[in-house]
Amino acid sequence: MISKYSAALLSAVSITLFAAYFQFEANAAAADLYFSFPRQFFGGLFLILAIQLFVFIPISLFVDGLIVKFFPGQHGMERKLAAVIGYAAAPAALVFLAFLLLTTIRAGIAYALLAGLGGLAFGIVQELLRRFFK
Repeated sequence: MISKYSAALLSAVSITLFAAYFQFEANAAAADLYFSFPRQFFGGLFLILAIQLFVFIPISLFVDGLIVKFFPGQHGMERKLAAVIGYAAAPAALVFLAFLLLTTIRAGIAYALLAGLGGLAFGIVQELLRRFFK
């Protein structure tokens, strides 16, 4: 379970660094027309970390349970591939259904892709941590 919390923290930091770096505009920030890089980073980090902790970790526990059920006794590449696909597909499907009920299909698809990428980053970081500390 500690690997899930560590993966959530590391993937949230990496996603936030990536997003804040590519969204930051130094000229606009210097002219007080834009948020500074630390404000963008920490604001995004708190939001993404909350999503990672309260959405992606329970979804990953559900996906891990399904993998144990459908791939019993296997510890090979099929199980790892199913885990990474499940970590990406489950949050994407959940977010798509939620936004489909609240907004348009186009917004649902856009946010589902973002959730899928976040889940994919979470799954990859979690697998890298497991291999690193093995």
